[in-house]
Amino acid sequence: MGSLGIGALKPRLSAVLREQIILEFPKLIRELEVGIDECRNQLTKLGDARTTAAEQRVYLMRISQLFSSLVRAALE
Repeated sequence: MGSLGIGALKPRLSAVLREQIILEFPKLIRELEVGIDECRNQLTKLGDARTTAAEQRVYLMRISQLFSSLVRAALE
């Protein structure tokens, strides 16, 4: 009779939930680590941070000059 009723169901559900969390937690950690690595790789591809307006202007100027060079080369 101890396995019937709400009183028995709550601890049983808690135990099932705890076991499910224990099983899934390592997978979650791996997925988070992969996501963090992907973000780090993307940040690396972006290069150094351009925190000031002057650094941002220099970067954009360089990009626009590269684009202009490509367009000129394509038209020649």
